[in-house]
Amino acid sequence: MDNRHAWRTLALSGLLCTLLASCAPSPAAPGAPGAPGAQSSSAATAPTGPTGTLRIAWGAEPPLLAPKFINGGSTALAEMALTFNSALTYLDPAGIAHPQLASEIPSQDNGSWVINADGTMITTYHIRDNAKWHDGHPLTANDFAFAFQIYRDPDVPVGIRTPENSMASVEAKDDRTLEISWKQPYYAANALWYQQLDPLPRHLLEEKYLSDKPNFMQGPEWTTSYIGSGPFRLEKWNLGSGVVARAFTDWVLGPPKIATLDIRFFGDGNTILANLLAGETDVSGLPWLTASHALSAKDQWVGSGAGTVQATVSRLQHMDFQFRDVPSVQPLLTDVRVRQALMYATDRQGLADRTNEGLGGGVADIFLLPTDALYREVDQTASKYPYDPARAEALMAEVGYRRPQAGSPLVNGAGQPFAIEVWGTGESQNDATIIARNWQDVGMDSRIVAIPPNRAADGQYRTSFTGVSLTNHRIVPENFIWTSSQLPTAQNQFAGQNRGSFADPEIDRLQRTVLGARGPDEWRQATLALHGGMSKTLGTGPLYYPVDIMMVRSTVAGPQGHYWYPANSWNIFEWTITG
Repeated sequence: MDNRHAWRTLALSGLLCTLLASCAPSPAAPGAPGAPGAQSSSAATAPTGPTGTLRIAWGAEPPLLAPKFINGGSTALAEMALTFNSALTYLDPAGIAHPQLASEIPSQDNGSWVINADGTMITTYHIRDNAKWHDGHPLTANDFAFAFQIYRDPDVPVGIRTPENSMASVEAKDDRTLEISWKQPYYAANALWYQQLDPLPRHLLEEKYLSDKPNFMQGPEWTTSYIGSGPFRLEKWNLGSGVVARAFTDWVLGPPKIATLDIRFFGDGNTILANLLAGETDVSGLPWLTASHALSAKDQWVGSGAGTVQATVSRLQHMDFQFRDVPSVQPLLTDVRVRQALMYATDRQGLADRTNEGLGGGVADIFLLPTDALYREVDQTASKYPYDPARAEALMAEVGYRRPQAGSPLVNGAGQPFAIEVWGTGESQNDATIIARNWQDVGMDSRIVAIPPNRAADGQYRTSFTGVSLTNHRIVPENFIWTSSQLPTAQNQFAGQNRGSFADPEIDRLQRTVLGARGPDEWRQATLALHGGMSKTLGTGPLYYPVDIMMVRSTVAGPQGHYWYPANSWNIFEWTITG
């Protein structure tokens, strides 16, 4: 394992696992029985091909299946994208990269990862000879070079432009040799994975891109006629209802173990839970199943032996503040004292208790998990904002808003109230309700705005909130999105993830250093400074670590939570079903 992977794994390994029944088995070491790609000792008696039908319940329908083309970290997209697509590498739960479309991991030892003195780099990936698209067409290095052209095109609404924005060029030396030139260091340049330079089928899309770019992202090739490269191929998509997928027997790592996926879309967690308990479906999970669902199902689901419930911690729930001058914005949000007051006025422990139901998680102050190697050191120097309504009122008084008498609203010298909106999607509505009440308790005129499901992926709408917006991100370095490179603009069709448009040159510099660190010392210093500085400037308001629930029927083996991926389907090619 390359040194960079060693210190990346040191920083980001550690999967918090709390199970209501029995904990899922720890991931085996690469090459060990049960590890990805390993041969089982019972292979002689195992079925020779994919078998069985797995019924999966997901709580939302993705707008398309290509990993890079959506605004936000949509779980619905991730579950489906990981089912129908492959990447150069994939990561096991310990954060260690394994080859997928690539035949090996580039390294400095064999000369396939060259780091120059000025920080520029070259990584060379070799594509497996048997790599294919679902239509049988060979998947080659040209598909990655074509994809890079798309991902760097400002006229195409790409949701995530990292790490491609650190690349100078991507060139197909031949069909099986991919050379990536880097403008600057990138800590995982030799382990590009989900949503990082995902290939696109050049033989299907190039002509449309060149002749009809305005409509390039429109059409069935992104949905009902999608051609991917993953372990399962799309057979039928009933829009609004579900998807039928079949095992791709020519998949690059060999056929998956399950023959058919019956993926069903449901509108809410209660319906999903009812279908699981009734035996109509086999697997579902975050964010549609909550800790409350898990507790309500404990006796019937776990107690009867019908299945297990897994609860992992890998995300940060946070509130983004609006820094842009949008219509009806609360202008004082640009004053750090107001952001501090909002934090002090929020009962974050109450939020965590209400959401997690005692299954794990807790209050968060920084964009690191408590299992991170540097967490304790960063936590000791980070600014903290414990629940303190009196402190919140004192800070508001400093900016000119006071209560004329006990229990009355906060008003300024002109008698105007301090008005602020709390925006959130359906999964954040409980949080929004608690936060709005907390702020009302200190005299703020706080109101809830529910983001309609059909606007959840609308980048321009999501960036138009007037106060704070609730969301969550999986805690990995690439997901630190409060930088200028992630600003949503009309030019990038509001695809940037920094929806509140926080901007700070020093935070930008430190995040670039973290992603491009040339060694563990530089990485450590940048990480400490980045998260410590962010806690002081409050570019976002950390709330708590939510638990991710997954319910798995006892006839299903293989699903397990993951620290890095925003979905459970990261290893769906390993899942099996009996009975």
